[in-house]
Amino acid sequence: IKDFEKAYYYLSEGLKRVQKVGDKYWEGVGLKYFGWYFRDKGDIKLAREYLNRAYAIFKSIGAEGEASEVLSSLALLEQKKKTAYGGIEIGSKGVKAMVLQLSSADEEGFYNVEEKFRRSINTGIITGVKETGLFAEDAIKETAEAVKELFNTIKDKYGVNENNIFIVGSSALVNVKNRDELSKRIKELTGKDLVFITKEEEVFYNIVGAVPDRYRAKALVIDIGSGNTKMGYLEGTEGNRRTVSVEIPYGTVSFTDLIQKKAGSQKEFSLVAEKLSQTEVAQALQRETLRKPALRNRNPVFMVGGIVWAMVTLLYPEKQDAFVKLTQADIERFYREIKSAPDKLLNPDLSKIKDEDKRKWATSQIQAVKDTFSQENLLAGAVLMKRIADTLELKNKKIYFSRYGSWLWGYIASAGVFLEEEKKSIQK
Repeated sequence: IKDFEKAYYYLSEGLKRVQKVGDKYWEGVGLKYFGWYFRDKGDIKLAREYLNRAYAIFKSIGAEGEASEVLSSLALLEQKKKTAYGGIEIGSKGVKAMVLQLSSADEEGFYNVEEKFRRSINTGIITGVKETGLFAEDAIKETAEAVKELFNTIKDKYGVNENNIFIVGSSALVNVKNRDELSKRIKELTGKDLVFITKEEEVFYNIVGAVPDRYRAKALVIDIGSGNTKMGYLEGTEGNRRTVSVEIPYGTVSFTDLIQKKAGSQKEFSLVAEKLSQTEVAQALQRETLRKPALRNRNPVFMVGGIVWAMVTLLYPEKQDAFVKLTQADIERFYREIKSAPDKLLNPDLSKIKDEDKRKWATSQIQAVKDTFSQENLLAGAVLMKRIADTLELKNKKIYFSRYGSWLWGYIASAGVFLEEEKKSIQK
């Protein structure tokens, strides 16, 4: 309620008392709250000072959940300085890179993102792994060269400091037996370490990357990918939070493939898609919601993934913010239009966009959707998204498309702040 005078009084009194009795955990909590206090007042320097002190205490007593939360808050402070970060992800389809720069958050905690660079290079890194459990030598060489090319582009063309560039292997690669050979080759070519993360870590970083700080304790993230759909949230009380992750084996492309196998002809595609969503997809979702009732209860909901991006791009090309507010009605409209009027949907009206640069950007995004997805992909993705919305009862919840939300960005933000703080502590 912006009553900073009373807030300062009670925080000060509380912190003095816990310091007097020597309770380190609650001292850390008090310092964290003071960090948020100064952040909300716009004093970034003091906010950083108090959050660093809180982080040091939580790390010293092993309160890892609280330490992670403070680290995320520090990440948002760094974003206010518009520091550019680069990330390179090695996944099953190849190598993806991005450079992002964030501006200050508004009063609701939503921030704007300026995307400086995004590019993917397809490689055969996963080829043969299912049979042998190993990366092929040619695939290692090809992938490492792609990483080198993207690393040099980020560093030389976009001027990102090497310390702010991170190279990460996705969970799809974490169990490959000779992954160290890939790491070694990348180290030789870039001088950077390759870090592999697990599925659980992907979900955690997805939350960090997709959800503004103030909503993380109560939000749900839904990531509809090409091969599967991951959902996750943070659970527990302060100082004892953990990441809960759920996965169903259907994404936009994998669901398309399943429909095509079952459909006798192209005319049957839509009908088969509906039937499979009511059986295969609904059953998978019901199993998970029975195990994790919180999936239905979390609010707000942040959605990421290619099909969500496609929906927002085609329905609202004029909405180009980092966070776009949606409703379940938007999901249902997207489903109806891709089913009954695909040509109209794929060629949206741009008359609302008066700024020439924004119009060009919208045009490029619409073309990117057409280049990325077939009409069958869009219909399959729409059916999948509608089934998820119905099952999780999103009708009365706040829904946001997090345009730049991804586990890679979450990792970049968290790791970048951690290294900066480590560097400061060494200097001290």
